[in-house]
Amino acid sequence: MASRVRNERKFGHWEELPNGGRRYFRDFVGRAGGRACYIKEADAAETTTRFAQEIYNRDGDLVPVHEKFPGCGCSGSRGRSWARPASG
Repeated sequence: MASRVRNERKFGHWEELPNGGRRYFRDFVGRAGGRACYIKEADAAETTTRFAQEIYNRDGDLVPVHEKFPGCGCSGSRGRSWARPASG
């Protein structure tokens, strides 16, 4: 679990939520002219309740939203859904 100070430093921008938690967000400029916005929502104890990636095209229109947590359908560590090839 990340601390509030660590989330503030990592994301740089946040807003307070009614439940005492926070919504953190950080923008990245894309190579093709668009941008991505990473959004992390945490409860009052700083436990992550949602993590998503919003993708915007070069006109600023929201294209897809990738929900990473919860319910991302990933398995294994670091969200990998593939199996390691058998050796030999």
